[in-house]
Amino acid sequence: MLVASVMRKLLWALRYPTFAPESGPYRVGAIQTRVPGSVACQIHYPADTTTKPPKGFYPYWRPQAVDGLADYSRTSASLLQILSSRSHPCLINAEPLQGSFPLVVFSHGLGGTMEMYTQLCQQIASNGFVVVATEHEDGSGAYAESPLGEPILYKRPDDTPYSRTKVTTFRKPFLQQRVQETIQVLEFLVGNQKAGTDVPIAINPKLERILQACDTQTGVSLLGHSFGGASMILTAQEILKSKTIQLKALGVLDPWAFSLEESVIQQGIPPSDLPLLTILSEAWLTNPETAQVDQFLQTSAATNSNNVAVKSFFVQNSVHASFADSVSWLPGIVGKKLGLRGKNEGRHQTIPNVAQQCVQHFQQKSSNAIMENLKEYDFYQGQQPQRQQTRVLEES
Repeated sequence: MLVASVMRKLLWALRYPTFAPESGPYRVGAIQTRVPGSVACQIHYPADTTTKPPKGFYPYWRPQAVDGLADYSRTSASLLQILSSRSHPCLINAEPLQGSFPLVVFSHGLGGTMEMYTQLCQQIASNGFVVVATEHEDGSGAYAESPLGEPILYKRPDDTPYSRTKVTTFRKPFLQQRVQETIQVLEFLVGNQKAGTDVPIAINPKLERILQACDTQTGVSLLGHSFGGASMILTAQEILKSKTIQLKALGVLDPWAFSLEESVIQQGIPPSDLPLLTILSEAWLTNPETAQVDQFLQTSAATNSNNVAVKSFFVQNSVHASFADSVSWLPGIVGKKLGLRGKNEGRHQTIPNVAQQCVQHFQQKSSNAIMENLKEYDFYQGQQPQRQQTRVLEES
């Protein structure tokens, strides 16, 4: 406890966590709210800087979410309290800038929360997007709250031997719930929640004004990291099958396709006009479980060869955690030792570049420009060093 307290004070003095400056032309506002009929979200949007945001201290992480993260990571809650002591990098509860901003819905990975990818969502939003970071209540996150305010902590697998069968069996109900939650969020955001009923739905007035600034007519883009990437693959397949919501683009970062059943991987992204972007960390290339990512991409490219672009990149010097905010929570030497940052990865090197590539993808620009530090990934060749026969993601 004493060591954790000293470390927390040292990190505070060194101004950790650190945040990258917004890369786009807009300052970013954010609210945390529950979407009616679905889950809680942190919503990032271009802020109206001509009006002053409400005064007060808004923590980067909710204290109760910090406790959940400590439980998930088996780390001292005292040390992690630095996350709730630091001010949020977005303009919390700022008035949204009125316009017609494309909408992106984001899904977190294992152990995630609505705050875990704040910087990635902020970077995308600063380029003129509304980004909704969902907080899944399936028990795969570090923390969430039920509609009644009850805490939902991470549910660990049992100690039976690790295998793909074990993972797909255990994670299937989690994925099903995540897909349902994401579709519920999407249906509300695009206005389908009012269909067939004359009963008005109570809505946060700020959320209502944010939605007024959204462009949902051209479709909604999906983005997810790790288990969130697998969740968005399944969500896209379900929506393309039902055709209930118009999708614009799909992006997945280090998708944990290993958790998906073989039938899902072999289906890929069915014939559609949905562009697919995959960005991998360099460390993910040596993960044996990336074989399922290759299979998924190969199937998607073959199925959509005449209709849609399937693009894939990897980020040099990066690790699986480089897409999440944890990459900037600790000084470089400590973060690299704990595997939160690549050995040769600079501070704030990965997230801004990945965000810019996602922005280009969501805008469906014809440019083939690749952001700094990203390299094309040949998913037919695997393009990897010898893949280690060790798992990197799930507990045994």
